[in-house]
Amino acid sequence: IKMCSQKGAYSLTDPAGMAPQRETMLARTGWDKTPAGKARRVYLITTDVSSGPASVVGLAHMARWLHPKACAGLDPGAWHREYLERFQGRPRHGVYVHPAD
Repeated sequence: IKMCSQKGAYSLTDPAGMAPQRETMLARTGWDKTPAGKARRVYLITTDVSSGPASVVGLAHMARWLHPKACAGLDPGAWHREYLERFQGRPRHGVYVHPAD
């Protein structure tokens, strides 16, 4: 799991925008020898949801990635929607993780 700064994450509409950064990480020397690299279980998460008040959203994404069966009912997107709409007064959109659940 790589924390990254994604300028304008709120205004992004296409999750593919983060794909090149992930592919660059997967192409690093030695990553193809790690269990995560072999399985392509490498995830990007923006600092927008991995720090500060929205960090609970990031934790939910990480829980789903690390424990998909145990956390199958967890919906980080719903948590993020509530955070943005209820507490920030703005609609949920943007790209904050890659690959998305």
